[in-house]
Amino acid sequence: MSTFTDKNGKDYVIEFDGPSLEKIKKDYGVDLSAVDGSGVVAVANDGPLLANVCWVLCQKQAKDAGISAEAFGKAMYKGEVFEGAGEALRQALTDFTPPKRRDALTAVFEQQSLLDATVLEEMVAKITDPETRARYLEAAKMGMENHLTTVMKAIQTSGLPATASQDTAESAPTE
Repeated sequence: MSTFTDKNGKDYVIEFDGPSLEKIKKDYGVDLSAVDGSGVVAVANDGPLLANVCWVLCQKQAKDAGISAEAFGKAMYKGEVFEGAGEALRQALTDFTPPKRRDALTAVFEQQSLLDATVLEEMVAKITDPETRARYLEAAKMGMENHLTTVMKAIQTSGLPATASQDTAESAPTE
């Protein structure tokens, strides 16, 4: 059984059936039963889509507990909830998949997980690299200089002196 817990502590069971899969495919254009697992990977990486798909799959459980679609959606928005719901979707799809295809699907999910981890590690390494920081700083300086040049040209073409605000303050009558 595949479950996830929302940010309010409510547990939901994810189970696939034909009508739910067809509704998700029709309403959201995602084929969760795709043999390559691409539908589940796409949903797990898109927070709003994940919340909507989980609503389709858990709607009866939520309504039985007096939880509206809006309250359900709001209770989904937390990183750990998304992670848990994505994992529950992957497990539910694996359980739903015919046994002869499960090994292939499991391999797809494992490779996707490794790829995600590698990409995140590389992203952190790149962002924290001193050379990258120096390039960002240089780009920011260039952007600032370009902006100042544009502002100064605008002031020059407007006919106003570049120090108009200072002149006005200095020429104001004093008591």
